[in-house]
Order: sequence, then structure tokens, then C-alpha cells
Amino acid sequence: MDSAPPNQYEQQLYSAFKTFDVADEDALDRRAALQLCDSLQLEDRGAALVDSLFRSRERATFAQFRSGLLAALDAPA
Repeated sequence: MDSAPPNQYEQQLYSAFKTFDVADEDALDRRAALQLCDSLQLEDRGAALVDSLFRSRERATFAQFRSGLLAALDAPA
């Protein structure tokens, strides 16, 4: 994560992320990431986010998920 202290929303996102990190590995697999996106009600953006995150990896860290989420939310709907 960045050196700046996390804000309230980032802390809430991290808490939600950890809810789906059942193996406590600080990373999610594709299925858990999809479940997290569903819980965040991201709909089509969630599917696109997961597709982009798991193109070249099997697990995504919180920092990777957060960066991908910000990019997905900035993209035109």
C-alpha cells in the first residue's frame, strides 16, 4: 500500500477484501474477487475488473484490487 495512511473508505474496502480472503493470504483468487465485486454491487464493472486482474495472475493483492477498482470506476460506463 502507499505510504500515506489509509482513509476511511480504503479501510472499509480493505475490511471487505479481508472478508473474502478466507485463507488469510492477503490475496484473493478469481472466485473470491468476483464475490467481493458482487458484494460491492459493481455489476458489469466488477466482471471487467476481475477479467483484467486475472489475465496474468492467479491471485490479486489488495493493492492490485484497489488500483484496478479505481481504474474501473474512472472508466466510462
